[in-house]
Amino acid sequence: MFNWKKIALLLLILPFFGRAQDELGIFMGGTHFYGDVGMDAPALPQNYAWGVFYKHNFNKHWAWRISLNHGVISGADSASSESWVFQRNLSFRSTVFEANTTLEFNFWPYRIGDPKLKTFFLFAGLGVNTYNPEAELNGSWFELRPLGTEGQGTSQSVEQPYGSVTMNIPFGLGFKFNLGKQIGVGLETGFRRTYTDYLDDVSTTYVNPVLLAQENGIIAGLLSDRSLSDAPNNNYQRGNAKDDDWYLFSGITVSIKILEGLEKCHEFR
Repeated sequence: MFNWKKIALLLLILPFFGRAQDELGIFMGGTHFYGDVGMDAPALPQNYAWGVFYKHNFNKHWAWRISLNHGVISGADSASSESWVFQRNLSFRSTVFEANTTLEFNFWPYRIGDPKLKTFFLFAGLGVNTYNPEAELNGSWFELRPLGTEGQGTSQSVEQPYGSVTMNIPFGLGFKFNLGKQIGVGLETGFRRTYTDYLDDVSTTYVNPVLLAQENGIIAGLLSDRSLSDAPNNNYQRGNAKDDDWYLFSGITVSIKILEGLEKCHEFR
């Protein structure tokens, strides 16, 4: 069993064990969502993402990075190839703000300064992100959390409304190279395994939309069941509560060298 407190402490203190090279950079790219709503097959990024980061390179193989990112995730059942998902006819969008800290490993020696150096790399760490799913109805967007579309906080469910913040585990891979002696460029794909099933507002079963409308308003009733079928769906499966949601940030990074000092220990190759 992983001890996340010890891992987090290690990630926080590692930067103080050397001063090899520091960077400041920006990230620009797109997002993709994997959850209950929409397609579950690989696809091109669906929405934008951007961010900033600081990186400390201990040596040519190991680095520590802290990032602040912003993006939009979305999904629509109309894009699914599964008939029951297509018939469910749900959709959402959500703005995501995240902060994470990761360790990075370069397969080949790399640092900004030598135009000949390039490498593939892996990264993994810990993060936290916000989320606030919304859905469109008749040209207007509505926040879904307060509506309790699966009966949260009403007489139809023992569940309370879900939160707006979740922990996540960021991990991924990429390729980076130098553009001159002061600038580094990277291409990366980063997965975020979250600890909520409500990034898309969908997790468990349908409730009675008429009763929900009486307690939480007409909009709640309309957005809880948008099925293309006229048959009632009360208590039938709406989502899969066994699997939490994921999202991806993929794109390009550009960073500049801001500090370089002597290493305190012999680097390995």
